[in-house]
Amino acid sequence: MESQIENLSDDELEALATQAREKLQKRREEKKVSAAREAKRLLDDVGLTFREAERLAGSEKKKGGAKKSESPKGARFINPANSSQSWTSGRGRKPKWFLELEARGEAPNPV
Repeated sequence: MESQIENLSDDELEALATQAREKLQKRREEKKVSAAREAKRLLDDVGLTFREAERLAGSEKKKGGAKKSESPKGARFINPANSSQSWTSGRGRKPKWFLELEARGEAPNPV
């Protein structure tokens, strides 16, 4: 086959490459359809829908699977003028009191 490819023109090679890509894409789609049909058959055998299976698989994953690590949180700041107001950096927009502190050149202290 290699010797046959060597004898092809650039245009013929491009056409062959295009045909190969199209054939691969068609095979992938056929595999997906086949897998979906097999999954449906298995689910029908036990009386489940795709959604029910997904929900059950998801809940199973949460129970026994690897736990999600919490995303690192930014520093937490408390308004020095009103301690009931706080803000965690990286979460939403900076509050007005925080921007005012920055504008005055005061550095907000993280908690």
